[in-house]
Amino acid sequence: MIEIDNVGDVDPWFAAGSPTPASFLGIDLRSFTSRLIAAPLRDCAFLGCELEEQLSSAALKAGAFIVPERPGLPFRMFRPIYSVADIYSGFDPQVPGSWQTSFDHSAYSWFMDPATKAPRQIGLADRMAARTHDAAMERAIGRFLAAFPGRAVAFMGGHDRDRTDAGYRKVAALARELRRTGRMIITGGGPGFMEAANLGAFLAPYPDGELDSSLATLSAAPSYRQTHDWLRTACEVRTRLLGDWKAAERPESSNLGIPTWLYGHEPPNLFSSHIGKFFFNSLREDGLVTIADGGIVFAEGNAGTVQEIFQDVTQNYYRPAGLAPTPMVLFNSTPGFWNLPCDQVVDPARKKPVHQLLSQLAGERAASAFDSAVLLEEDPAKIVQFLTRTAPLRAGGEAEAGPTKGELWQAGFA
Repeated sequence: MIEIDNVGDVDPWFAAGSPTPASFLGIDLRSFTSRLIAAPLRDCAFLGCELEEQLSSAALKAGAFIVPERPGLPFRMFRPIYSVADIYSGFDPQVPGSWQTSFDHSAYSWFMDPATKAPRQIGLADRMAARTHDAAMERAIGRFLAAFPGRAVAFMGGHDRDRTDAGYRKVAALARELRRTGRMIITGGGPGFMEAANLGAFLAPYPDGELDSSLATLSAAPSYRQTHDWLRTACEVRTRLLGDWKAAERPESSNLGIPTWLYGHEPPNLFSSHIGKFFFNSLREDGLVTIADGGIVFAEGNAGTVQEIFQDVTQNYYRPAGLAPTPMVLFNSTPGFWNLPCDQVVDPARKKPVHQLLSQLAGERAASAFDSAVLLEEDPAKIVQFLTRTAPLRAGGEAEAGPTKGELWQAGFA
């Protein structure tokens, strides 16, 4: 079915003569009332659109499907992907505490109890509205990635890593180099190593020295727990490079953050040029490990990152014949982080014995090339070489083992 989310695309739909059914998403159709009433509306869908009552009645009678926006919500159910200006609408870097008046915090407070950090007991209608928002956001992310000519590489890693952590700079530099090869960089959109990867992608079109300049500014507020200063220093970097912290990024800086309001006490970072924020983390987590058709880099992290590693392992392990494995990189920015010996049950540096189990699972599927899609590495240059070899840009030819799960997912939104 044709999807129309821009008023400018309505006239071409009419021009088709006897147009095929279409889904209209989040647009004002009141000026088209008489023409739409005269059109074949059976099987059309009007999702979050502004409609005259006369058109609503005629559309329902003709067999169309209508889902209006639910009034009184702090968010739109049907909307395109967010920008930094959208998410941080109402925030002022010069006013401490203004994050609490931003759109992001308003949506968080609606969905979660900031005191307990647990979901509120919202009614079924509101829960359906939140799920509809997430379904629309999944579509927006899919269309964004489907329109991008290169492959997407996801970065996972600890949200609690400070900007002064040595690994933060390494992750940022690695993401910058991968973005310069034409990859789209995707993260969970939050603080820590997620912010580092988004920052690196954001800085891709700028001289190398901009990374150190940015880190010098950001290090004044190392932790996201210093919420206002953490946001303010990010705004300073954006203002220095863009002229206005709310301005659109350069195309070469494009990258994607996918945070969740379930962890809304962790503000989304300001270096994701495009932000697909979800209410329900289950959809967001599964999506993150599915959409990366160019591989996933697992920087150092804790339980959440380990969960993501084995979510990806499961998809690689049980993938159907003809589907290429997603390249997996365990990035030891601290030597030995992911390959701690298994007999060291407790490690004060929080290292994880992940590589041994991952190698065992990959070895069980060696005939399907899973084992060759796993890399344990400390050298960023070797990681770039590995990912560009195992998942070439689409323009340069497909991987020998066939399309990836991320490509198939994206194709559904092309």
